[in-house]
Amino acid sequence: MTIGSAVIVFDSTIGYSGVSADDMNNDTLAQTTALEATAESMGNNVTMNMLTYINATDTSRRRLLRDASRVLITSCDVLITASIPVATVGGSASSAYTAVTSSLSSAVTGGSYTTTLQNTAAVNGDTTVASATATGVSDTGYVESVSTSSPVATPTSTPSSSDDSMLYIIIGAVAGVLVIGAVIFL
Repeated sequence: MTIGSAVIVFDSTIGYSGVSADDMNNDTLAQTTALEATAESMGNNVTMNMLTYINATDTSRRRLLRDASRVLITSCDVLITASIPVATVGGSASSAYTAVTSSLSSAVTGGSYTTTLQNTAAVNGDTTVASATATGVSDTGYVESVSTSSPVATPTSTPSSSDDSMLYIIIGAVAGVLVIGAVIFL
């Protein structure tokens, strides 16, 4: 990402059936699979590294069947934060947001998200979401920001010998002032 480039940031919540929030939150492979499926479904050159898995919340419910028995439907909502450079998608921030969220919504409602999720799970060897299905998606509005450089963990240069020379000059000057002051007052 180029420093100073516009970035859209927003959250997408994708409903999953067939997997619990605990399973999603405790399985990094399932999280990776969800990110891969989401990036692919967003299209428009979005990559997995532009997405962050935040968490899953339980939406499981009991359903009364015709024979009066109850069955637990295991499901959860998966929250993913997107930080997508506008230049990656093209156009304005608004058009970039519309492009990626429309693609994701179409993929979820049309079933291709579920297919991508299950195929990605098979490739990754992920059994947690292997039979999960996407049931819906909602997106927050976007915030446009400008990318900035990140601080570095270590200094970028080492002190040079000229820095040491300056230190010796200062120490010498202070010592000289002290010696002259001592001679005058003695």
